[in-house]
Amino acid sequence: MIPFLPFFQFPWRLLGAAVAMLAILAGAGTDAILRGRDWSVRKMGGATAVVTLFPILLALPLTQPAPWPDFGDIFTFRMSLIEHSGRWLGTTSTADYVPATVDTVPERNGYVVHGFEANEPLDRVNRITLPEGTTVVDTELSPLHFQYQVSSAAGFPLRLFLFQFPGWQATIDGDPVSIELGRPEGFIIVPVPAGEHVVDVWFGSTPARTLAWVMTGLSLLATAVVGWRLGGSQSSYPPRFNRVDGWVLASVGVATAVAVLILQPTNVLHYNSANYVAEPAQTQLFADFGEQIALIGYDTTAVNAKPGDTFTIVTYLQAQDDLAINYQSFVHVLAPDGFLVAQSDHLNPGEFPTKRWPIDKYVRDVHTITLPPELP
Repeated sequence: MIPFLPFFQFPWRLLGAAVAMLAILAGAGTDAILRGRDWSVRKMGGATAVVTLFPILLALPLTQPAPWPDFGDIFTFRMSLIEHSGRWLGTTSTADYVPATVDTVPERNGYVVHGFEANEPLDRVNRITLPEGTTVVDTELSPLHFQYQVSSAAGFPLRLFLFQFPGWQATIDGDPVSIELGRPEGFIIVPVPAGEHVVDVWFGSTPARTLAWVMTGLSLLATAVVGWRLGGSQSSYPPRFNRVDGWVLASVGVATAVAVLILQPTNVLHYNSANYVAEPAQTQLFADFGEQIALIGYDTTAVNAKPGDTFTIVTYLQAQDDLAINYQSFVHVLAPDGFLVAQSDHLNPGEFPTKRWPIDKYVRDVHTITLPPELP
């Protein structure tokens, strides 16, 4: 089953919620095919069971993930530190989820994140910029609503450590006020007049988001109406259970039992490499590069390569410690006199910057090399 893994893992997962509709269409198509022939109950049940089991069997490698090592204690402050270190691609540490209005991603502010360590709500007020004599007391703090009691002898811009995403709104004493944009970080600024006021900042809807909710509601209503009209008096509830359903239920039950009781405990459908061993590698070895990175194995098609041929060398690399810089990798083909005749260079081995490499997993780095036709 392993060779099917790349095909099912990469294209299909990008479809998102559309996969659910594809499942419905597949079921409808299967039903049309089965009803188009004069099947006996036994043949109908067997054919349905086979069609049902086929995608389940192909998907088994994805349902049996390799075990993860002990993650350690989980608490907010530690998660924020790990994210800030950039270990996890796809988090805000890589600035993937900041508004387009952010010109410069701000540095980590110890004053703001102190709440993580103290297990308290984060203080979003930029208090260093407050005019002398101005007081800002928080009366309500939640992820999507901030309320402050403000007192100031003169008007001032209330600067918040809060990105200006579409949907944030503000009121002063219940009256709406326009939010200003603080450059270059893209933070929210609320202009507050002199005196004592109650400032509310909360995350609400936008016209596009409201339209989406309306369209979703209308679609659900239309689906319910169409289902009711199509069902009519011929529908029955609860649905009847027949022998064909029994075939499908039995086959799926057996497949589930085999996966849970046999495949998952024995790690049949995935490799379980550990201790500087890459199980998929054709050749196992350990070559130390300055106690930073280790070459733990390789594959090659170069055994019978001739001048002009193209071959691949797959290296399996693993970090031995947290790496402070991004290393590059290369494979060189040398003549007996040491002269370089062909090479392959990678800026990021395995297309993965080495500073982000975990120390408990290896990286697969594929090099493609073409030998010169004039090579002896």
